[in-house]
Amino acid sequence: MVRDWTKKEQARGTVRQAIEVILDRGLPEAYEPGVFNRKCENLYRHVWGMSGTRSALM
Repeated sequence: MVRDWTKKEQARGTVRQAIEVILDRGLPEAYEPGVFNRKCENLYRHVWGMSGTRSALM
């Protein structure tokens, strides 16, 4: 992880992309795109929350 990744747009995108790649490899193909995107968003929000950042989620 990059320090202060939540403050840098490119770093946030990299984190989001990594989540998508990992879930794409790990989730069954039965998930429709909408469900997959919600799962990615939920995990991204969780990772953001665990970062200890007090800034608003982008």
